[in-house]
Amino acid sequence: MASSFRAGEWLSAPLDVESSETLLDAERRTETAPLRRLKPPTSLYLKYKHFIVGILAFVVLVIVAVSVESVATSNKGQSSKEEEVDFPSLGDYNFPFECPGMAVSEKLQRLVSTGILQQYAYNQPESQKLLQQAVEMAPECATVRWALAYALGPFANYPVLEPAEVQRAHDAAQAAVAALRPEEAGTRASFLANAIAARYPADPEGDQAQGAADYVEAMKAAYDAVKDPDVAAVYAEALMMIHPGKYYLGDGSQRQEAVEAEAILEHWVKGEGLDHPMLHHLYIHVTEEGAPGDKDGAGRGEHSADRLAAGIYGDFNHLNHMPGHTFIRMGRYKDAVDTNLAAYEAYSAEIEKGVVPYGPAHDAYLLIVAAATDGQYQRCIDHSLKLKGIYTADPDLSMTDYPDQNVGYNTLLTCYVRFAQKDGFRQVLEVEDAFDPPAPSEFGPHDDPELTYSDVLAHYARALSFVGLGKLEDARTERAELGKGMETCIERDDGEPDLYRRALHANLSQIAAAVVDARLALEEEDDAAVLTHIKAAVDQQVRGPRVAHLRAG
Repeated sequence: MASSFRAGEWLSAPLDVESSETLLDAERRTETAPLRRLKPPTSLYLKYKHFIVGILAFVVLVIVAVSVESVATSNKGQSSKEEEVDFPSLGDYNFPFECPGMAVSEKLQRLVSTGILQQYAYNQPESQKLLQQAVEMAPECATVRWALAYALGPFANYPVLEPAEVQRAHDAAQAAVAALRPEEAGTRASFLANAIAARYPADPEGDQAQGAADYVEAMKAAYDAVKDPDVAAVYAEALMMIHPGKYYLGDGSQRQEAVEAEAILEHWVKGEGLDHPMLHHLYIHVTEEGAPGDKDGAGRGEHSADRLAAGIYGDFNHLNHMPGHTFIRMGRYKDAVDTNLAAYEAYSAEIEKGVVPYGPAHDAYLLIVAAATDGQYQRCIDHSLKLKGIYTADPDLSMTDYPDQNVGYNTLLTCYVRFAQKDGFRQVLEVEDAFDPPAPSEFGPHDDPELTYSDVLAHYARALSFVGLGKLEDARTERAELGKGMETCIERDDGEPDLYRRALHANLSQIAAAVVDARLALEEEDDAAVLTHIKAAVDQQVRGPRVAHLRAG
Protein backbone atom coordinates (compact mmCIF):
# COMPACT_ATOMS: atom_id res chain seq x y z
CA MET A 1 0.00 0.00 0.00
CA ALA A 2 1.49 3.34 -1.08
CA SER A 3 1.88 6.08 1.45
CA SER A 4 -0.61 8.93 1.43
CA PHE A 5 2.24 11.22 0.47
CA ARG A 6 3.13 9.18 -2.58
CA ALA A 7 -0.51 8.85 -3.54
CA GLY A 8 -0.80 12.62 -3.41
CA GLU A 9 -3.66 12.75 -0.91
CA TRP A 10 -1.93 15.60 0.91
CA LEU A 11 -2.55 17.80 -2.15
CA SER A 12 -6.29 17.82 -1.51
CA ALA A 13 -6.46 16.90 2.18
CA PRO A 14 -4.25 19.41 3.96
CA LEU A 15 -5.16 18.54 7.55
CA ASP A 16 -5.15 15.29 9.50
CA VAL A 17 -3.45 13.34 6.75
CA GLU A 18 -3.27 9.72 7.84
CA SER A 19 -1.18 6.95 6.42
CA SER A 20 -0.11 3.48 7.39
CA GLU A 21 3.29 4.22 5.86
CA THR A 22 5.56 7.23 5.60
CA LEU A 23 7.37 8.61 2.60
CA LEU A 24 10.66 7.49 4.09
CA ASP A 25 9.38 3.95 4.33
CA ALA A 26 11.86 1.14 4.82
CA GLU A 27 11.17 -0.06 1.30
CA ARG A 28 12.25 3.33 -0.04
CA ARG A 29 15.56 3.49 1.82
CA THR A 30 18.87 2.13 0.63
CA GLU A 31 21.68 1.07 2.91
CA THR A 32 24.21 3.03 0.89
CA ALA A 33 22.22 6.25 0.75
CA PRO A 34 20.80 6.90 4.23
CA LEU A 35 18.40 9.64 5.17
CA ARG A 36 20.06 12.98 4.65
CA ARG A 37 19.56 16.13 6.63
CA LEU A 38 19.74 19.50 4.95
CA LYS A 39 22.01 22.19 6.20
CA PRO A 40 19.73 25.02 5.13
CA PRO A 41 21.28 28.38 4.48
CA THR A 42 19.46 31.24 6.09
CA SER A 43 18.38 34.73 5.20
CA LEU A 44 16.95 37.69 7.05
CA TYR A 45 14.54 39.73 5.05
CA LEU A 46 12.71 42.16 7.34
CA LYS A 47 9.73 44.20 6.25
CA TYR A 48 8.41 46.62 8.84
CA LYS A 49 6.15 49.64 9.05
CA HIS A 50 5.52 52.15 11.85
CA PHE A 51 2.06 50.78 12.33
CA ILE A 52 2.85 47.41 13.85
CA VAL A 53 -0.42 45.52 13.46
CA GLY A 54 0.19 44.72 9.79
CA ILE A 55 3.54 43.67 8.36
CA LEU A 56 5.43 43.76 11.67
CA ALA A 57 3.09 41.13 13.07
CA PHE A 58 4.25 38.89 10.24
CA VAL A 59 7.94 39.78 10.36
CA VAL A 60 9.16 36.60 12.01
CA LEU A 61 7.55 34.41 9.36
CA VAL A 62 8.98 36.54 6.56
CA ILE A 63 12.48 36.47 8.01
CA VAL A 64 12.54 32.71 8.35
CA ALA A 65 10.73 31.99 5.13
CA VAL A 66 13.05 33.92 2.92
CA SER A 67 15.79 31.62 4.21
CA VAL A 68 14.06 28.61 2.75
CA GLU A 69 17.12 26.31 0.06
CA SER A 70 17.23 25.79 0.06
CA VAL A 71 17.99 25.82 1.03
CA ALA A 72 15.74 23.42 0.43
CA THR A 73 15.54 20.20 1.03
CA SER A 74 17.01 16.79 0.42
CA ASN A 75 15.04 13.57 0.23
CA LYS A 76 18.18 11.68 -0.64
CA GLY A 77 18.23 8.12 0.47
CA GLN A 78 14.93 7.05 -1.07
CA SER A 79 14.80 4.40 -3.73
CA SER A 80 12.12 2.65 -5.72
CA LYS A 81 11.46 -0.92 -6.75
CA GLU A 82 9.58 0.18 -9.85
CA GLU A 83 11.23 -1.01 -13.04
CA GLU A 84 8.92 0.49 -15.63
CA VAL A 85 9.27 4.21 -16.17
CA ASP A 86 6.44 6.53 -17.14
CA PHE A 87 8.69 9.30 -18.37
CA PRO A 88 7.83 12.89 -17.50
CA SER A 89 7.97 15.67 -20.03
CA LEU A 90 11.54 16.86 -20.57
CA GLY A 91 10.60 20.08 -22.31
CA ASP A 92 13.31 20.65 -24.90
CA TYR A 93 16.06 19.08 -22.79
CA ASN A 94 18.04 16.13 -24.07
CA PHE A 95 21.44 14.75 -23.08
CA PRO A 96 22.89 13.35 -26.31
CA PHE A 97 25.53 10.68 -25.91
CA GLU A 98 27.07 7.70 -27.61
CA CYS A 99 28.04 4.25 -26.41
CA PRO A 100 30.79 2.84 -28.68
CA GLY A 101 29.94 -0.62 -29.87
CA MET A 102 26.20 -0.38 -29.24
CA ALA A 103 23.19 1.54 -30.42
CA VAL A 104 21.56 3.90 -27.92
CA SER A 105 17.90 2.88 -27.75
CA GLU A 106 15.13 5.38 -27.26
CA LYS A 107 14.47 4.03 -23.76
CA LEU A 108 18.14 4.29 -22.76
CA GLN A 109 18.27 7.84 -24.10
CA ARG A 110 15.21 8.79 -22.08
CA LEU A 111 16.49 7.08 -18.92
CA VAL A 112 19.76 9.00 -19.06
CA SER A 113 18.25 12.34 -20.08
CA THR A 114 15.52 12.12 -17.46
CA GLY A 115 17.92 10.91 -14.79
CA ILE A 116 20.30 13.79 -15.42
CA LEU A 117 17.43 16.28 -15.49
CA GLN A 118 16.22 14.95 -12.13
CA GLN A 119 19.74 15.50 -10.81
CA TYR A 120 19.71 19.05 -12.19
CA ALA A 121 16.41 19.49 -10.32
CA TYR A 122 18.05 18.15 -7.12
CA ASN A 123 15.76 15.10 -6.96
CA GLN A 124 18.59 12.65 -6.41
CA PRO A 125 16.53 9.63 -5.34
CA GLU A 126 14.62 9.68 -8.60
CA SER A 127 17.78 10.44 -10.56
CA GLN A 128 19.61 7.49 -9.03
CA LYS A 129 16.67 5.17 -9.67
CA LEU A 130 16.60 5.97 -13.38
CA LEU A 131 20.35 5.99 -13.89
CA GLN A 132 20.76 2.66 -12.10
CA GLN A 133 18.31 1.21 -14.62
CA ALA A 134 20.35 2.80 -17.40
CA VAL A 135 23.54 1.18 -16.09
CA GLU A 136 21.80 -2.18 -16.01
CA MET A 137 20.80 -1.68 -19.66
CA ALA A 138 24.25 -0.49 -20.78
CA PRO A 139 26.87 -1.59 -18.24
CA GLU A 140 29.73 -1.13 -20.72
CA CYS A 141 28.85 2.50 -21.55
CA ALA A 142 31.17 4.97 -19.80
CA THR A 143 28.80 7.94 -20.16
CA VAL A 144 25.95 6.06 -18.54
CA ARG A 145 28.20 5.03 -15.66
CA TRP A 146 29.46 8.63 -15.33
CA ALA A 147 25.87 9.85 -15.02
CA LEU A 148 25.19 7.50 -12.11
CA ALA A 149 28.45 8.48 -10.38
CA TYR A 150 27.48 12.14 -10.78
CA ALA A 151 24.03 11.54 -9.29
CA LEU A 152 25.56 9.79 -6.28
CA GLY A 153 27.62 12.84 -5.36
CA PRO A 154 27.13 15.86 -3.12
CA PHE A 155 25.11 18.86 -4.22
CA ALA A 156 24.33 22.30 -2.79
CA ASN A 157 21.73 21.11 -0.30
CA TYR A 158 23.89 18.22 0.89
CA PRO A 159 27.54 19.12 0.40
CA VAL A 160 29.21 16.41 2.50
CA LEU A 161 28.70 12.67 1.99
CA GLU A 162 28.64 9.99 4.64
CA PRO A 163 31.52 7.47 4.34
CA ALA A 164 29.27 4.76 2.89
CA GLU A 165 28.05 7.25 0.27
CA VAL A 166 31.63 8.20 -0.60
CA GLN A 167 32.43 4.53 -1.14
CA ARG A 168 29.45 3.97 -3.38
CA ALA A 169 30.15 7.10 -5.44
CA HIS A 170 33.85 6.26 -5.69
CA ASP A 171 33.10 2.76 -6.94
CA ALA A 172 30.66 4.10 -9.52
CA ALA A 173 33.22 6.65 -10.73
CA GLN A 174 35.94 4.04 -11.04
CA ALA A 175 33.54 1.86 -13.02
CA ALA A 176 32.94 4.78 -15.40
CA VAL A 177 36.71 5.15 -16.01
CA ALA A 178 37.09 1.41 -16.48
CA ALA A 179 34.33 1.40 -19.10
CA LEU A 180 36.13 3.94 -21.33
CA ARG A 181 37.20 2.59 -24.70
CA PRO A 182 40.39 3.65 -26.50
CA GLU A 183 38.43 5.51 -29.16
CA GLU A 184 36.87 7.72 -26.49
CA ALA A 185 40.18 9.39 -25.61
CA GLY A 186 39.80 13.17 -25.72
CA THR A 187 36.00 13.03 -25.89
CA ARG A 188 33.42 14.40 -23.51
CA ALA A 189 32.89 10.90 -22.10
CA SER A 190 36.56 10.59 -21.17
CA PHE A 191 36.82 14.04 -19.62
CA LEU A 192 33.67 13.59 -17.54
CA ALA A 193 34.57 10.09 -16.34
CA ASN A 194 38.06 11.10 -15.27
CA ALA A 195 36.77 14.27 -13.60
CA ILE A 196 34.19 12.44 -11.52
CA ALA A 197 36.85 9.92 -10.50
CA ALA A 198 38.91 12.81 -9.09
CA ARG A 199 35.95 13.93 -6.98
CA TYR A 200 35.68 11.00 -4.58
CA PRO A 201 38.58 9.95 -2.33
CA ALA A 202 39.55 6.28 -2.35
CA ASP A 203 39.34 6.32 1.44
CA PRO A 204 35.67 6.74 2.47
CA GLU A 205 36.95 8.76 5.44
CA GLY A 206 39.18 10.84 3.17
CA ASP A 207 39.30 14.57 2.53
CA GLN A 208 36.20 15.47 0.55
CA ALA A 209 37.23 19.13 0.36
CA GLN A 210 40.40 18.15 -1.47
CA GLY A 211 38.30 15.95 -3.73
CA ALA A 212 36.09 18.94 -4.52
CA ALA A 213 39.15 21.03 -5.43
CA ASP A 214 40.57 18.25 -7.61
CA TYR A 215 37.18 17.93 -9.28
CA VAL A 216 37.18 21.64 -10.16
CA GLU A 217 40.58 21.34 -11.85
CA ALA A 218 39.48 18.26 -13.78
CA MET A 219 36.23 19.92 -14.86
CA LYS A 220 38.15 23.01 -15.97
CA ALA A 221 40.17 20.79 -18.28
CA ALA A 222 36.95 19.22 -19.53
CA TYR A 223 35.35 22.61 -20.21
CA ASP A 224 38.47 23.95 -21.91
CA ALA A 225 38.38 20.97 -24.25
CA VAL A 226 34.64 20.54 -24.75
CA LYS A 227 32.49 23.67 -25.07
CA ASP A 228 29.21 21.96 -24.29
CA PRO A 229 26.30 23.34 -22.19
CA ASP A 230 26.11 20.25 -19.97
CA VAL A 231 29.86 20.32 -19.36
CA ALA A 232 29.50 24.04 -18.63
CA ALA A 233 26.73 23.36 -16.12
CA VAL A 234 28.65 20.62 -14.32
CA TYR A 235 31.81 22.77 -14.22
CA ALA A 236 29.92 25.79 -12.85
CA GLU A 237 28.34 23.58 -10.21
CA ALA A 238 31.77 22.21 -9.25
CA LEU A 239 33.03 25.76 -8.73
CA MET A 240 30.00 26.64 -6.61
CA MET A 241 30.46 23.52 -4.50
CA ILE A 242 33.76 24.85 -3.12
CA HIS A 243 31.65 27.09 -0.86
CA PRO A 244 28.14 25.68 -1.33
CA GLY A 245 25.45 28.22 -0.53
CA LYS A 246 28.01 30.81 0.55
CA TYR A 247 28.79 32.66 -2.63
CA TYR A 248 29.30 36.07 -1.05
CA LEU A 249 31.76 37.35 1.55
CA GLY A 250 30.87 39.47 4.54
CA ASP A 251 31.74 42.69 2.68
CA GLY A 252 29.15 41.94 -0.01
CA SER A 253 31.62 40.84 -2.67
CA GLN A 254 31.39 37.51 -4.45
CA ARG A 255 33.84 34.71 -3.79
CA GLN A 256 36.20 34.07 -6.69
CA GLU A 257 34.70 30.66 -7.47
CA ALA A 258 31.25 32.24 -7.69
CA VAL A 259 32.56 34.95 -10.02
CA GLU A 260 34.02 32.30 -12.31
CA ALA A 261 30.85 30.20 -12.19
CA GLU A 262 28.64 33.17 -12.98
CA ALA A 263 30.78 34.10 -15.99
CA ILE A 264 30.24 30.61 -17.40
CA LEU A 265 26.52 30.73 -16.74
CA GLU A 266 26.18 34.21 -18.22
CA HIS A 267 27.97 33.17 -21.39
CA TRP A 268 25.53 30.37 -22.11
CA VAL A 269 22.30 31.81 -20.72
CA LYS A 270 22.66 35.40 -21.91
CA GLY A 271 25.47 35.33 -24.46
CA GLU A 272 24.25 32.23 -26.30
CA GLY A 273 20.59 32.71 -25.35
CA LEU A 274 20.38 29.05 -24.34
CA ASP A 275 17.65 27.46 -22.24
CA HIS A 276 19.18 24.78 -20.06
CA PRO A 277 17.72 23.47 -16.78
CA MET A 278 20.92 23.41 -14.72
CA LEU A 279 22.34 26.63 -16.13
CA HIS A 280 19.14 28.47 -15.18
CA HIS A 281 18.95 26.72 -11.80
CA LEU A 282 22.53 27.64 -10.90
CA TYR A 283 22.22 31.19 -12.22
CA ILE A 284 19.40 31.82 -9.75
CA HIS A 285 21.43 30.43 -6.85
CA VAL A 286 24.65 32.26 -7.63
CA THR A 287 22.89 35.63 -7.90
CA GLU A 288 20.12 35.49 -5.29
CA GLU A 289 22.40 36.65 -2.48
CA GLY A 290 22.91 39.92 -4.32
CA ALA A 291 21.26 43.14 -3.20
CA PRO A 292 17.46 42.71 -3.14
CA GLY A 293 15.53 44.75 -5.64
CA ASP A 294 18.69 45.58 -7.58
CA LYS A 295 18.98 44.64 -11.24
CA ASP A 296 22.72 44.42 -10.69
CA GLY A 297 22.20 42.43 -7.49
CA ALA A 298 19.70 39.60 -7.11
CA GLY A 299 18.12 40.79 -10.37
CA ARG A 300 21.00 39.40 -12.38
CA GLY A 301 19.16 36.07 -12.20
CA GLU A 302 15.80 37.42 -13.39
CA HIS A 303 16.19 36.17 -16.95
CA SER A 304 16.71 32.60 -15.75
CA ALA A 305 13.85 32.98 -13.27
CA ASP A 306 11.53 34.21 -16.01
CA ARG A 307 12.49 31.36 -18.32
CA LEU A 308 11.88 28.67 -15.69
CA ALA A 309 8.66 30.40 -14.67
CA ALA A 310 7.47 29.96 -18.25
CA GLY A 311 7.14 26.25 -17.45
CA ILE A 312 9.69 25.00 -19.94
CA TYR A 313 10.33 21.94 -17.72
CA GLY A 314 6.78 21.46 -16.56
CA ASP A 315 6.87 18.06 -14.85
CA PHE A 316 9.85 18.89 -12.63
CA ASN A 317 8.38 20.69 -9.65
CA HIS A 318 11.63 22.04 -8.23
CA LEU A 319 12.47 23.83 -11.48
CA ASN A 320 9.03 25.46 -11.39
CA HIS A 321 9.66 26.51 -7.80
CA MET A 322 13.14 27.98 -8.32
CA PRO A 323 12.10 31.35 -9.84
CA GLY A 324 10.52 32.20 -6.50
CA HIS A 325 14.01 32.55 -5.01
CA THR A 326 14.70 35.48 -7.34
CA PHE A 327 11.17 36.88 -7.46
CA ILE A 328 10.89 37.27 -3.70
CA ARG A 329 14.22 39.10 -3.64
CA MET A 330 13.03 41.44 -6.36
CA GLY A 331 9.67 42.27 -4.79
CA ARG A 332 7.77 40.22 -7.37
CA TYR A 333 5.69 38.53 -4.69
CA LYS A 334 2.73 37.62 -6.90
CA ASP A 335 5.09 35.97 -9.38
CA ALA A 336 6.69 34.05 -6.51
CA VAL A 337 3.22 32.80 -5.53
CA ASP A 338 2.38 31.81 -9.09
CA THR A 339 5.59 29.90 -9.73
CA ASN A 340 5.12 27.85 -6.57
CA LEU A 341 1.50 27.17 -7.50
CA ALA A 342 2.95 25.78 -10.74
CA ALA A 343 5.21 23.57 -8.63
CA TYR A 344 2.12 22.22 -6.88
CA GLU A 345 0.53 21.43 -10.22
CA ALA A 346 3.68 19.57 -11.20
CA TYR A 347 3.40 17.44 -8.05
CA SER A 348 0.25 15.84 -9.43
CA ALA A 349 1.91 15.05 -12.74
CA GLU A 350 4.93 13.58 -10.96
CA ILE A 351 2.89 11.46 -8.58
CA GLU A 352 0.84 10.07 -11.46
CA LYS A 353 4.12 8.89 -13.03
CA GLY A 354 5.35 7.26 -9.83
CA VAL A 355 7.78 10.06 -8.99
CA VAL A 356 8.18 11.29 -5.41
CA PRO A 357 8.26 15.11 -5.57
CA TYR A 358 11.24 17.02 -4.24
CA GLY A 359 10.85 19.57 -1.46
CA PRO A 360 7.07 20.10 -1.11
CA ALA A 361 7.39 21.76 2.32
CA HIS A 362 10.11 24.04 1.03
CA ASP A 363 7.95 25.12 -1.90
CA ALA A 364 4.85 25.59 0.23
CA TYR A 365 6.73 27.73 2.72
CA LEU A 366 8.09 30.11 0.11
CA LEU A 367 4.59 30.36 -1.37
CA ILE A 368 3.17 31.24 2.05
CA VAL A 369 5.69 34.03 2.58
CA ALA A 370 5.14 35.45 -0.89
CA ALA A 371 1.36 35.30 -0.47
CA ALA A 372 1.51 36.99 2.92
CA THR A 373 3.77 39.73 1.65
CA ASP A 374 1.61 40.23 -1.45
CA GLY A 375 -1.56 40.46 0.64
CA GLN A 376 -3.05 37.18 -0.60
CA TYR A 377 -4.86 36.17 2.56
CA GLN A 378 -6.59 33.02 1.33
CA ARG A 379 -3.47 31.65 -0.37
CA CYS A 380 -1.56 32.22 2.85
CA ILE A 381 -4.14 30.31 4.89
CA ASP A 382 -4.74 27.51 2.38
CA HIS A 383 -1.10 26.64 1.92
CA SER A 384 -0.37 26.91 5.62
CA LEU A 385 -2.93 24.16 6.02
CA LYS A 386 -1.27 22.17 3.25
CA LEU A 387 2.12 22.65 4.87
CA LYS A 388 0.74 21.45 8.16
CA GLY A 389 -0.64 18.43 6.32
CA ILE A 390 2.80 17.65 4.90
CA TYR A 391 4.32 17.69 8.38
CA THR A 392 1.52 15.47 9.64
CA ALA A 393 1.86 13.04 6.72
CA ASP A 394 5.53 12.42 7.31
CA PRO A 395 7.36 14.04 10.24
CA ASP A 396 10.65 12.47 9.15
CA LEU A 397 10.45 13.92 5.66
CA SER A 398 9.86 17.30 7.23
CA MET A 399 13.27 17.20 8.90
CA THR A 400 15.00 16.85 5.53
CA ASP A 401 12.70 19.10 3.50
CA TYR A 402 13.56 22.43 5.11
CA PRO A 403 11.91 24.26 6.77
CA ASP A 404 11.19 21.59 9.32
CA GLN A 405 8.16 21.61 11.61
CA ASN A 406 10.03 23.60 14.23
CA VAL A 407 9.94 26.56 11.85
CA GLY A 408 6.97 25.88 9.58
CA TYR A 409 4.32 24.12 11.65
CA ASN A 410 2.76 27.35 12.97
CA THR A 411 2.70 29.36 9.75
CA LEU A 412 -1.09 29.23 9.96
CA LEU A 413 -0.93 31.32 13.13
CA THR A 414 1.51 33.83 11.71
CA CYS A 415 -0.62 34.18 8.58
CA TYR A 416 -3.63 35.06 10.71
CA VAL A 417 -1.77 37.73 12.68
CA ARG A 418 -0.08 39.13 9.59
CA PHE A 419 -3.49 40.22 8.27
CA ALA A 420 -4.52 41.61 11.69
CA GLN A 421 -8.24 40.80 11.52
CA LYS A 422 -10.27 40.06 14.62
CA ASP A 423 -11.63 36.85 13.13
CA GLY A 424 -8.05 35.80 12.48
CA PHE A 425 -7.06 36.63 16.05
CA ARG A 426 -9.87 34.43 17.30
CA GLN A 427 -8.81 31.65 14.92
CA VAL A 428 -5.29 31.77 16.38
CA LEU A 429 -6.63 31.23 19.87
CA GLU A 430 -8.85 28.35 18.73
CA VAL A 431 -6.00 26.28 17.26
CA GLU A 432 -5.64 23.40 19.71
CA ASP A 433 -2.46 21.76 18.46
CA ALA A 434 -0.22 24.82 18.17
CA PHE A 435 2.05 23.42 20.87
CA ASP A 436 2.00 19.86 19.56
CA PRO A 437 3.93 19.64 16.25
CA PRO A 438 4.59 16.06 15.11
CA ALA A 439 8.08 15.02 16.16
CA PRO A 440 10.39 13.08 13.85
CA SER A 441 11.86 9.74 14.80
CA GLU A 442 15.32 11.27 15.18
CA PHE A 443 16.98 14.65 15.26
CA GLY A 444 20.13 15.99 13.61
CA PRO A 445 22.85 17.84 15.52
CA HIS A 446 21.53 21.27 14.61
CA ASP A 447 17.89 20.48 15.33
CA ASP A 448 15.96 21.48 18.44
CA PRO A 449 14.71 18.24 20.06
CA GLU A 450 12.15 20.15 22.11
CA LEU A 451 10.88 22.09 19.07
CA THR A 452 11.19 25.22 21.22
CA TYR A 453 11.10 27.69 18.37
CA SER A 454 7.74 26.33 17.23
CA ASP A 455 6.42 27.16 20.71
CA VAL A 456 7.96 30.63 20.47
CA LEU A 457 6.01 31.28 17.26
CA ALA A 458 2.80 30.04 18.89
CA HIS A 459 3.25 32.37 21.89
CA TYR A 460 4.16 35.19 19.51
CA ALA A 461 0.97 34.78 17.50
CA ARG A 462 -1.18 34.33 20.59
CA ALA A 463 0.28 37.43 22.24
CA LEU A 464 -0.46 39.57 19.19
CA SER A 465 -3.93 38.08 18.93
CA PHE A 466 -4.75 38.87 22.55
CA VAL A 467 -3.59 42.44 21.99
CA GLY A 468 -5.75 42.66 18.89
CA LEU A 469 -8.74 41.52 20.92
CA GLY A 470 -8.01 43.98 23.72
CA LYS A 471 -6.94 41.35 26.25
CA LEU A 472 -3.67 42.88 27.36
CA GLU A 473 -3.11 40.79 30.48
CA ASP A 474 -3.46 37.60 28.50
CA ALA A 475 -1.06 39.08 25.94
CA ARG A 476 1.50 39.78 28.67
CA THR A 477 1.17 36.21 29.90
CA GLU A 478 1.93 34.92 26.41
CA ARG A 479 4.83 37.37 26.14
CA ALA A 480 6.28 35.93 29.35
CA GLU A 481 6.06 32.40 27.93
CA LEU A 482 7.60 33.61 24.69
CA GLY A 483 10.45 35.00 26.77
CA LYS A 484 11.10 31.63 28.38
CA GLY A 485 11.33 29.98 24.97
CA MET A 486 13.56 32.80 23.76
CA GLU A 487 15.97 32.24 26.65
CA THR A 488 16.08 28.52 25.86
CA CYS A 489 16.91 29.28 22.24
CA ILE A 490 19.63 31.71 23.30
CA GLU A 491 21.12 29.17 25.72
CA ARG A 492 21.22 26.51 22.98
CA ASP A 493 23.11 28.81 20.62
CA ASP A 494 26.71 27.81 21.33
CA GLY A 495 28.21 29.65 18.37
CA GLU A 496 29.10 26.48 16.49
CA PRO A 497 29.04 27.48 12.77
CA ASP A 498 27.72 24.09 11.64
CA LEU A 499 24.79 24.41 14.05
CA TYR A 500 23.58 27.75 12.77
CA ARG A 501 19.91 26.83 13.05
CA ARG A 502 20.40 27.38 16.76
CA ALA A 503 21.71 30.88 16.08
CA LEU A 504 18.77 31.53 13.77
CA HIS A 505 16.22 30.43 16.36
CA ALA A 506 17.88 32.60 19.02
CA ASN A 507 17.95 35.59 16.72
CA LEU A 508 14.36 35.28 15.53
CA SER A 509 13.05 34.63 19.02
CA GLN A 510 14.49 37.95 20.13
CA ILE A 511 12.94 39.69 17.14
CA ALA A 512 9.57 38.12 17.99
CA ALA A 513 9.82 39.35 21.58
CA ALA A 514 10.68 42.88 20.43
CA VAL A 515 7.73 42.94 18.01
CA VAL A 516 5.30 41.90 20.75
CA ASP A 517 6.81 44.49 23.11
CA ALA A 518 6.35 47.17 20.47
CA ARG A 519 2.74 46.15 19.90
CA LEU A 520 2.00 46.31 23.63
CA ALA A 521 3.70 49.70 23.86
CA LEU A 522 1.59 50.93 20.96
CA GLU A 523 -1.55 49.88 22.79
CA GLU A 524 -0.30 51.72 25.86
CA GLU A 525 0.33 54.84 23.70
CA ASP A 526 3.98 54.91 24.63
CA ASP A 527 5.46 56.10 21.34
CA ALA A 528 9.02 56.26 22.63
CA ALA A 529 8.87 52.61 23.73
CA VAL A 530 7.34 51.63 20.39
CA LEU A 531 10.29 53.09 18.52
CA THR A 532 12.77 51.58 20.98
CA HIS A 533 11.38 48.09 20.50
CA ILE A 534 11.16 48.44 16.73
CA LYS A 535 14.78 49.55 16.64
CA ALA A 536 15.72 46.58 18.82
CA ALA A 537 14.00 44.24 16.36
CA VAL A 538 15.75 45.79 13.38
CA ASP A 539 19.13 45.83 15.12
CA GLN A 540 18.71 42.17 16.01
CA GLN A 541 17.86 41.41 12.42
CA VAL A 542 21.00 43.16 11.20
CA ARG A 543 23.14 41.24 13.68
CA GLY A 544 21.50 37.92 12.85
CA PRO A 545 23.15 34.97 11.14
CA ARG A 546 23.68 35.60 7.45
CA VAL A 547 24.68 32.12 6.41
CA ALA A 548 23.61 32.35 2.79
CA HIS A 549 20.67 34.69 2.28
CA LEU A 550 17.56 33.16 0.70
CA ARG A 551 19.12 29.89 -0.40
CA ALA A 552 17.96 26.36 -0.58
CA GLY A 553 16.62 24.25 -3.25
